[in-house]
Amino acid sequence: MQIQLDPDDLRPIVESVVAELNAQFDADSDRLAYSEEDAAGLLGVPATTLRDERLRGRVEASMVGRKVRYTRAHLLDYLARRPWKPKE
Repeated sequence: MQIQLDPDDLRPIVESVVAELNAQFDADSDRLAYSEEDAAGLLGVPATTLRDERLRGRVEASMVGRKVRYTRAHLLDYLARRPWKPKE
């Protein structure tokens, strides 16, 4: 079974998810960086998925000592570079 979705129907859903993420970021606006677990939670994915994306070079991160940290800019840039496009 294949589901056909019109991009115009998806736009409100995507905008809602982005608004929700922005609200979560705004709640932590004084935070400079997030651990891999916290950043993954903000994105709604397992930490292993975020780690794999980092190791593939798809999401940037910073090292603080021996710990990987993600800034808000890292995560928003990652989301902006990964738009969903329907298959034709």
